[in-house]
Amino acid sequence: MLLAEFSLALKKWLGTIEVKKKAVTLKYFTMDHDEAEGAILKLAPVDDTNYLICSIWQKFTCHRLIDEQELLYAATTFLKELKEELSKRSVGVRYDVIDNIKLVE
Repeated sequence: MLLAEFSLALKKWLGTIEVKKKAVTLKYFTMDHDEAEGAILKLAPVDDTNYLICSIWQKFTCHRLIDEQELLYAATTFLKELKEELSKRSVGVRYDVIDNIKLVE
């Protein structure tokens, strides 16, 4: 369930980048960890092409800038491989729901 929830967040983030044509922040929360606690995962743009990563669980501050293209590739690869794996397992997940997410502004 958590992987499906995370993939929904990634898909929405990718869609927002596509629509807005600019770097946007990803803040990933779950039902167990809400905004009061902070994002489990946050990708924050520092300019048009680079992001910083942070988490409420991090043990150190990561100062390495991550290229947006690297993040986009990682996110789309993760979504593709998750879909393939779930389709092999017949776990009752309707992945078409994730495929068909549309950004609502």
